[in-house]
Amino acid sequence: MPLYRSQTLSPDKLLVMAANLLHKSFHDASRMMAKRRFQLLESGKDVFLVNVRMEDNSELQINLRLDRSELRGKLNFSTFRQLIARLLHGFMQKMQAKESLNTFTNEDGKRWSYMIPAVMKTGEQFDMMILGADVRVPGVLTFELMFIDPEQFKRADVSA
Repeated sequence: MPLYRSQTLSPDKLLVMAANLLHKSFHDASRMMAKRRFQLLESGKDVFLVNVRMEDNSELQINLRLDRSELRGKLNFSTFRQLIARLLHGFMQKMQAKESLNTFTNEDGKRWSYMIPAVMKTGEQFDMMILGADVRVPGVLTFELMFIDPEQFKRADVSA
């Protein structure tokens, strides 16, 4: 396997790649395989998804991680799959409408997030999940499913 070289992927191509991998991993896969992946994610482990051969013949390992630190409600496999479906739907709508992908990046440009949230309401509790990408490790792309605090999006002109 050739050494990994720095590759540039546009945010839209990366989003399409993520959408395809998420769909394949949690909706096209058998329920048993998808649930096993979810259990590994829930336990804090990164899940290997695929190796991708790049244009320069190097390989890029793609993993998935789940950040539950701002999860407010309960998360089970069915809820997780519903959130993935909502994420994919939001991605598709943005791409078809050719709207801005609302990406945010860190200072060195090696971690970024797509602010296209999947929202779930359980009782009176809202949870929001977004997709991030981390390329800080050479040769490894880690997609991150992250829960974010929905309170930060609460409109000031709406009284509770």
